[in-house]
Amino acid sequence: MKHRYAVIVALVVFLSFSPAAYAATPVRYRYTLTYGFENRGTESLDLNPEDVAIPFFMNTEWQTVKVEESDKPLGETLTDEDGNSWTVMDIPLILGPGEEVSFTVTYGIESSDKPRPKISLSGAGGFDAIPQELVNTYTDSTETFMSEDPRVSQLAHEMIDGDSTVLSSVVNMIDWLGENTEYCNFEVPRYPNDTAADGLGDCDDQSILLVSMCRSLGIPAYLQVGI
Repeated sequence: MKHRYAVIVALVVFLSFSPAAYAATPVRYRYTLTYGFENRGTESLDLNPEDVAIPFFMNTEWQTVKVEESDKPLGETLTDEDGNSWTVMDIPLILGPGEEVSFTVTYGIESSDKPRPKISLSGAGGFDAIPQELVNTYTDSTETFMSEDPRVSQLAHEMIDGDSTVLSSVVNMIDWLGENTEYCNFEVPRYPNDTAADGLGDCDDQSILLVSMCRSLGIPAYLQVGI
């Protein structure tokens, strides 16, 4: 999920997000990304495939996302260790001094209302009620979800006590994030221990920290990248 950017690369992402005039259910949107890379140095610059990759968002019964337009060919598809899929744009990965390259991709989105689940704190189950197959699949510590980091783990364990349910623990962590994290946009996703340390992070940074804290408590959690 982490991306490398050289100092001499200027990355600009322009987002346009506007609902199109379609039927009320489902609602249709178009989402446009434009990436630009410029070598302002005196030597050639090598770009990594991750630098020129765009996400393939997960599709669910409530939302579908497809690439509708692209001014450059789509290349190979990659999947990271967290299960997120990306496609590498078919553009030159070597920029000479003064050279630049850009690409624009437009997604089509169909989104329907998702019903609110019927859950309650009073009826929530304990940690022993979590299915073991979910624990085995969604509690590992990874480079992104650093559940074994001492700062992240200690913070998570401060959210529970002997009588805590899984749901109350998650609510406590979400409340803590809301009270102690200031929304601050970062171009590249941050590591969760950095977000916990300075209390700064945007939506993905806060989500990564929440998932990491859940996993450190043995609560299955993963990040679904979406629009």
